[in-house]
Amino acid sequence: MLISAKKIFNFFLVLVLLPIFAIQIVNPEIAIAATCAAGAAAQNNIEVEPSHGKVLYIDTGVSPRIDGAYVGYRITNSTGATIKGWWASLSNFSGGVISLANSNDQYMQIPEITNNATKTVYFLLKATSSTKVAQSHSLTIFNGRPDVSASTSKYSCDFSFTKVAETIKAAANKVTTINIDDTSPDIGQLITVTATGQTGTIGAGSPDVGKILWFSPSAFSNFPTAALRLESVSIKTGTDSNFQVNAAAGKKVWTYSERLYVSTTTTPDTGVVSNSESTADNFSAKRYYENTYKFRVLNRTASNLAFQPIAQISSGTQIKHTDL
Repeated sequence: MLISAKKIFNFFLVLVLLPIFAIQIVNPEIAIAATCAAGAAAQNNIEVEPSHGKVLYIDTGVSPRIDGAYVGYRITNSTGATIKGWWASLSNFSGGVISLANSNDQYMQIPEITNNATKTVYFLLKATSSTKVAQSHSLTIFNGRPDVSASTSKYSCDFSFTKVAETIKAAANKVTTINIDDTSPDIGQLITVTATGQTGTIGAGSPDVGKILWFSPSAFSNFPTAALRLESVSIKTGTDSNFQVNAAAGKKVWTYSERLYVSTTTTPDTGVVSNSESTADNFSAKRYYENTYKFRVLNRTASNLAFQPIAQISSGTQIKHTDL
């Protein structure tokens, strides 16, 4: 029986295209990544939500220019066992404006997390300019150092900043004191930096983010992350400068663990401050704050280190930062 050349060609064309069609059917399911957001589905009994906003703020009108901010990812462990020796990776930056402040921070060790507990892993990011182009990156959690072949991925999601926006300072937004518990620490030691300040009268904020407080222990991308790794954050806000609690007198206190970013819907910790409010702060007026940042000493710096904590605060219909 004779088979025409055309039929032979079509037969081989089908054989060639079949693998392509199979890939096109299967790959979209593999390629779809979860979105890094509160309420996202757990993966391997791990839940992750960002502790930062959808807009990154800079100020190129001051000197030195404000070009950096810490971001955090809150990791909740429901595996039934303690997570120890796990690492996080921040990679696949796209958009051309936002990146890691220090490229060597792509891999960050996660603090030990007991079962049903939440800890946050922190990264310092930088932005080279303002932009309305979305800026994305991927977060992946591994059960070991990511560049070790035996490590496997346990969680992965993608996060996107909607834009990078210029902001300005407001004189009423102030950092009043900065205290470091040990100015001559040893390698491996955990040091505590406490920053107090006030917000001025909180306004509605910009329409895209509303009322927010976004705190960062550094406003600049040249902060020596190779020497100090941010491991823990605690935020305390109140209506009284001494953080006294007297609901009848309007003196209230809210506390937030392992967070950098607080909005009117953020649930505060309960039982941390006696008689503190158990409902979210609606930011109806001026707020005082006392933030505690804990850093692990990894290395020596070449010179004395200056901490420059910053807060991005809803002010009028804008977001304005503290006066550095």
